[in-house]
Amino acid sequence: MTAHIDLVENHWATAYQERVARVVLDSEHLQVDADPHWQELVLGVLARTGLAEGSEPALRALAERFKSDYVFATALHTDDECPFAEAKRIPVQSGVHRDAEKNRLIVPNGH
Repeated sequence: MTAHIDLVENHWATAYQERVARVVLDSEHLQVDADPHWQELVLGVLARTGLAEGSEPALRALAERFKSDYVFATALHTDDECPFAEAKRIPVQSGVHRDAEKNRLIVPNGH
């Protein structure tokens, strides 16, 4: 299983959440799957953590840096647990709720 976090942008007016970046932890480094804008933001935050780029603490630090009502990072999870496994956009989820059949749980870190 690949451990990763997703950076999620809330689109409140249209009631959906969109994964804008997927940051994967592999054995040597973090892989950022995103367009150039989000990739630059993620890499900039990683550089400011001062942690080894391929480390789980760096990934957790990244998740802590993205906490707002509009963009947040999910907790570290596997592909099987990923709410964005089937789609890049999903309906906005409110509160702590798990749909066991679709395995959709979106809770911003620290909320």
